[in-house]
Amino acid sequence: MAIYVSPLGNPEVWAEKPAGYFTTEHWAEMHPTPQPEPPTRAEVVEEKLAEVMVGYTAAFAPVQAMYPSLEREGWPIQLEEARAVLADPEADALTLALMVEMRGMGESVADFAHTVIANNSYYRSFYAALTGQQQRMFRDVRSMAATEGVTAAEVLAYPVEYRMPEGLDHGV
Repeated sequence: MAIYVSPLGNPEVWAEKPAGYFTTEHWAEMHPTPQPEPPTRAEVVEEKLAEVMVGYTAAFAPVQAMYPSLEREGWPIQLEEARAVLADPEADALTLALMVEMRGMGESVADFAHTVIANNSYYRSFYAALTGQQQRMFRDVRSMAATEGVTAAEVLAYPVEYRMPEGLDHGV
């Protein structure tokens, strides 16, 4: 028994090939599977811009893993108080004082303020490096989109890669 394809395209099992029927191979040659339309340049540009943003988010993953969002939300408060303490050791720094107490590491509020300032400097450098790269890649991809003659394949080939400057690891 073998499978033959009827003139309407239905595969059927027959001992011998009926008249007007086709082998599955012959049917496949006569009716190839349609290939999908290749994406337009505009679609490829949108995909590439999305890739840039996915990479940007992924590049921040070490900071996000090390410092949960609730902690990061408090960074402006910590920074404000740290600057105040370093300018005036008698400044009101309730948040830092309570953090120092709860940390139980025997450090002073001023010592912790220095740590906050150092971490802020690290984060600003990390942020600036990644954001600058993201903006450059966005600009490059948009420029490619606006340039006559640039193909979708050239846009697809544009490398999306984030690199950290030397010395920027993942925290102090």
